[in-house]
Amino acid sequence: MIRAALVPLVVLLLGACTQADQWTLAFRAEPSDAPWQFSEVAGHYHTLDQCQAKGDGLVRLGGDKGHYQCGQQCEADQGQLSCTVIAPSTSSPMMQEGQ
Repeated sequence: MIRAALVPLVVLLLGACTQADQWTLAFRAEPSDAPWQFSEVAGHYHTLDQCQAKGDGLVRLGGDKGHYQCGQQCEADQGQLSCTVIAPSTSSPMMQEGQ
């Protein structure tokens, strides 16, 4: 009886660990042409709109000097952040041109 109850519980817990189509927000307080670093990750969001809204808010809080990127399927390799999909930020036209 207990074993039968544990199997669905374990499946649910394992399923909760996966985050499909998650957007990763990376933020910098100062502009830089250097590759994005894992240490600059500022959060994970379910939708692009949520990620961009948080990024825009961080830019405003920083006196409109910072910039961000939202990416999907991001991985860190030796500290560098690499994303398969990168969306342009909505607050910085310069970032949109560079991507």
